[in-house]
Amino acid sequence: MIVYQLEPKSKFRLMCEGVLNCTIERSKYLQYLHFYFMYILSLMKNVNRYHPLLVSLHWLLAVLILFQLITGDNFLAEMSNDNPEKISVLKTHIQVGLVILFLMLTRLILRRKTDSPDAIDTGNSFINKAGKYSHILLYILVFGALFSGIGTSIIAGLPDIVFFGSGDALPETFDGIPPKVFHAVSTKILFFMIILHFLATIYHQFVRKDGLLSRMWFGKR
Repeated sequence: MIVYQLEPKSKFRLMCEGVLNCTIERSKYLQYLHFYFMYILSLMKNVNRYHPLLVSLHWLLAVLILFQLITGDNFLAEMSNDNPEKISVLKTHIQVGLVILFLMLTRLILRRKTDSPDAIDTGNSFINKAGKYSHILLYILVFGALFSGIGTSIIAGLPDIVFFGSGDALPETFDGIPPKVFHAVSTKILFFMIILHFLATIYHQFVRKDGLLSRMWFGKR
């Protein structure tokens, strides 16, 4: 009976086999890691809703902006500057405006840092572009109203009168202040654009039934 004795493996061969096995194991690990990150990226890119913080900011800002527009046109515009109650109303108006400015800037930052749903394709390039540019116009109008309001306040000396109790009377009128003209025009256009925005949402939700409203509500992304 002949017994064959296997030659012991050389150190070089053992090293090569070790490197090969290690490479195979690493390649499997890297492959799994690659699939995992691709899956995470797909979840991040193909979201169906906006981030919960953006949703919260959207509805909070909607309430605050409507409050400003309604009270500004129906209370501030109707009150004469010699009415002693106007100072307290102006104080609230300015404070809410500053809160809106802070929230709008926060929203812009979050909008850039979080993933958003893909734009809805209506099948009509004109409607698609109108939806895109109307949102841009809304941002421009909101910031325009905010900064023109701040400019009007500074030129009229309202910070000292309203917040620091200087005791000075309000100017006889704000009409001669240049930012006031832009403030009045921008707020009226903004109110009109908000109505269009609301009607467009109704159209998408109940006519097209494409689930547009659900994108700006809470739920699984």
